[in-house]
Amino acid sequence: MAKGKDIGLTLMSLAFVAIGVFLLIEGDPADRVMALGATVFFGACALVGLMQFVPHQRAALDSEGGLTIQPDRVQLTGMAIAAIAMAAGCTLLAPLAAADNRPVVSIAGYVGGVFFGLGGLFILWRAFTDKPLARIDQDGVRTFGGRTWSVAWRDIGGVSSGTIGGQPFLAFDVDLARAPQAVQSSYTLSVHGSRLRFEDLQALVFELWKRNKPHA
Repeated sequence: MAKGKDIGLTLMSLAFVAIGVFLLIEGDPADRVMALGATVFFGACALVGLMQFVPHQRAALDSEGGLTIQPDRVQLTGMAIAAIAMAAGCTLLAPLAAADNRPVVSIAGYVGGVFFGLGGLFILWRAFTDKPLARIDQDGVRTFGGRTWSVAWRDIGGVSSGTIGGQPFLAFDVDLARAPQAVQSSYTLSVHGSRLRFEDLQALVFELWKRNKPHA
């Protein structure tokens, strides 16, 4: 279902790109800025859709018995380029909306330009840092980056999986009886930003959980 939605959105975006290119070549010169903005914006949307079909990578425990989730620099670079292109498209369309007496659309365009631009730069920075996304080993699970957290197996009461917005994730529920000072009662981990297969991550996590969880 999710793949079908990705294909549909990608094809729709490519169709708008084709229309935009046609208008750039054959359309009224007065409308070329709008055509360029639409082409850039929907080209970025198409790129985001196409990035969903980058082949996944198998996961396995390393020689130390753990798994380090590394960012996929190819995918992150593509996402960064797409976000920056979206920012450019929004910025090109915003003044046209203002000239057409549509201030709300114009403000949304400028806000979108700032939002996607900063997001793209952050993703690009993240793509070229050496810091991993997460590490799972015999000690527990810890993540790196903006929302860093760490939880030991002895403090975990259960592990489950779920989906939000089509993105699968693992949930680590903290046993507050063993870790009363825990900052959160649950932590989540996904493969977003990497090329790992979620099924592999899930299997390895449950294997490590089974080995290292506290016994009654």
